[in-house]
Amino acid sequence: MGLRAAFPSANFQIDHQIGNEDPVLGPRAAIRWSLRGSHDGWGSFGPPTGADVYVMGFCHADFGPWGLRSETIVFDTVALWKQILLHKG
Repeated sequence: MGLRAAFPSANFQIDHQIGNEDPVLGPRAAIRWSLRGSHDGWGSFGPPTGADVYVMGFCHADFGPWGLRSETIVFDTVALWKQILLHKG
């Protein structure tokens, strides 16, 4: 939520999606996504700076007999901070 709050007008795009099910590992799903836009909201990245940013990330979910078993969300916060701070000067 902090990411979306910091970039409320940014374009979110799913670049790739896949689902798979094996007897040993069970059902799972993954998406690769990107977010492109302006740092124009208050969120996890401080006050709005107007910096144009591009973020890539992925999400992975494992499902079990009672629903979602685990979820992982990864994106490069260091690269995101660098884009914001370079804009500020």
